[in-house]
Amino acid sequence: MTGRAARAHRGGSDSVRLTTRLASFSLAALASISACADVLDIAENPVLVPPDSFTCKDDANSPSPMPDNAVVRVRACDFISSNCSTPARGLTAKLCDKKDFPCEKPRIAELKDVDGELMFEVPTGGTLGSGFDGYLAVLGPLEQCGDKMNVAGLDACQLAPKCDMAKRMAQDKDCLIPTYIPALLFFNPPITADTSPPIVLPLIPSIAGQNLLAGAAGGATVDPSQGIVFVTGLDCFGHPSAGMTFTSSPAAGRVIYIESGLVNPTAVATDRSGVAGLLGLPMGFAWVSAFTPGQMGAREVAKTGIQIMPATVSYVALAPTAN
Repeated sequence: MTGRAARAHRGGSDSVRLTTRLASFSLAALASISACADVLDIAENPVLVPPDSFTCKDDANSPSPMPDNAVVRVRACDFISSNCSTPARGLTAKLCDKKDFPCEKPRIAELKDVDGELMFEVPTGGTLGSGFDGYLAVLGPLEQCGDKMNVAGLDACQLAPKCDMAKRMAQDKDCLIPTYIPALLFFNPPITADTSPPIVLPLIPSIAGQNLLAGAAGGATVDPSQGIVFVTGLDCFGHPSAGMTFTSSPAAGRVIYIESGLVNPTAVATDRSGVAGLLGLPMGFAWVSAFTPGQMGAREVAKTGIQIMPATVSYVALAPTAN
């Protein structure tokens, strides 16, 4: 036998011996694990713990094709109505790019609702795009600030400081006030496909909203030079999530949470609606972050930037991004 053949033969013998040792070790290890399983009461057919609903994974194996354009439907309703069941009618809206503030070059200059629904088309960027991340600027109809608009003793004409009290029941332009607080609806996550069902936009009535927001702010007067953010926290599956908290930069004057359909000034996190309000934000750009409880304390699961306008409610949803 040559030296090379002898070495190969010895190598083969060594391999056999090594394989035998590994097999013996594996059997011993399995026996040991089996004994530990009996002690630790490990199930014979263990089930994996479901993944964290805020740790989203890309489905790289079957990416969905994205159309060049998508149809968006927004259902505007009266926030005060039960389950947002009353349509908000007589609306006008503009479709704006996220960086175009305050919408000087709208993509669509004038949209009108049909029984409270606004429908329009947005560009997604197609295969090379990431969706439409702009916003919708919504205004309600104007009405005279006469007695019929007063709510809970609040004189509606306080919202029209130039109104002559002698003309409050007449058709005087200085006595006109918006029926709803103006709204900015930010599309986050970006629109990548037709929206079905419609996105719900709960508009706050101008008069009832003054009492609502004052109560939420602990009785403090709402500063008309500042803005408000209503945010909905979502999980990876797009479901509203309980137990979420929110912060903003710059910091809001107060953060409030919805509980069982009502503003609860003492609540410290979202209920299953996932809705919170950030009051008293200065005009301009703001970051809004969402947090969930974790073993090491609250952890940030989502963040987005939006624009704030005076005496306006900005609406946005926050959902975790895929890893």
